Amino acid sequence: MVRKLMLFSLVTLFGWTAVGCAVATVRVRQKDGTYKTSKRIVWYSPDDYREFECQEDYMVASEMAGVTYEWPKGRGRLEDVETTTFEGQNLKCKVHKRTLTVNGRSYGKFKEGDRVRITGDASVFVNDVERPVPDAT
Repeated sequence: MVRKLMLFSLVTLFGWTAVGCAVATVRVRQKDGTYKTSKRIVWYSPDDYREFECQEDYMVASEMAGVTYEWPKGRGRLEDVETTTFEGQNLKCKVHKRTLTVNGRSYGKFKEGDRVRITGDASVFVNDVERPVPDAT
């Protein structure tokens, strides 16, 4: 009986630990123009959020659902494992799963492997091709 209770306790403990974990991938641009990629398993709780700051354009790139987003100057926040928000001088962005909204305009969904660059003037480039500005939603 004691063995069963200990086994149940260990399985429950490891299960709760796994539920509270997420993988965070952040790329930081180096002075030579290359990116240093960092992947970590981080503890996640619903009350916790992670913030980042870009002191230079495209200094930070984040990956979500297989899409890489390169950010201009400003501050961002990883709200949860599916949502990132970002604010620049004249820019307000939200990424939910693979859908990007910039200043209230939805740029739709992206494909896995896409590289999305958002500029300080709210232009969006996907794989180095500029996307036209959609109608306001």
